[in-house]
Amino acid sequence: QMSSLLRTSSFAVQPQMLRCWLQLKLDAARPVDEATKRAKKRRRSLDPLAKELALAEGERGDASVKQNAVLEHVFVTYARVIKKCPSGPLLPIVLQGVAKFAHQVNV
Repeated sequence: QMSSLLRTSSFAVQPQMLRCWLQLKLDAARPVDEATKRAKKRRRSLDPLAKELALAEGERGDASVKQNAVLEHVFVTYARVIKKCPSGPLLPIVLQGVAKFAHQVNV
């Protein structure tokens, strides 16, 4: 929702709005492809009853997949800010965010 608000307001928002993303604690240690391949392989090997139980409880890998999605969403927004207003007041906050999360991004 924050990224859509940024786009609709033409990136004319207070820098504190993006500062909250710097507080995110993301542990995207493994790439999404590995997590999904491992989960698919595990789901194939389970019997039907165990499949239903696993779906009801939620997979352990769901957290890393969600964190990777959040990280991707944040970086797309950072890239838009850098592209649309490279000299705006949001740039220092965006660069701090890129520096903080860059080592977790899979290109």
